[in-house]
Amino acid sequence: ILNMAVTEKHKEHQAEELKNYESTLAKQNAELQEAVESFRTCNRKLLTAEQNIIDLKLELSMAKENHKEGEEKVQRHEEKMSELTKQLHQTQIISQENIKDLANKEEQLVILKTETETLQEKYRCKVEEVEYLK
Repeated sequence: ILNMAVTEKHKEHQAEELKNYESTLAKQNAELQEAVESFRTCNRKLLTAEQNIIDLKLELSMAKENHKEGEEKVQRHEEKMSELTKQLHQTQIISQENIKDLANKEEQLVILKTETETLQEKYRCKVEEVEYLK
């Protein structure tokens, strides 16, 4: 009876541990999805910034053809292009950070899944052991 009580306690402990791992896994999945969405947002901004730079370069070329009044317009566009280039660089940095974060989250997810499977197997073995002892 004492052995069954200890086994039952151990079984309850493992079930709680499994529940905690599953909760952590769900939280990690949510964080991973957040990181993926953040990465996608940054990527969209990056593409928009790149397209803006392409568009500004085209406008800059046309402005240079209009000589005198074009020189003033060129100056404005060069400033815009510089700012967009800075934004692009910042977005690229954020994208790289998000990629690293995503890789870390995926690695954590793999570890947690492996741990969960191990705990599930231990739990199954303990349940079989308890069933055998009955």
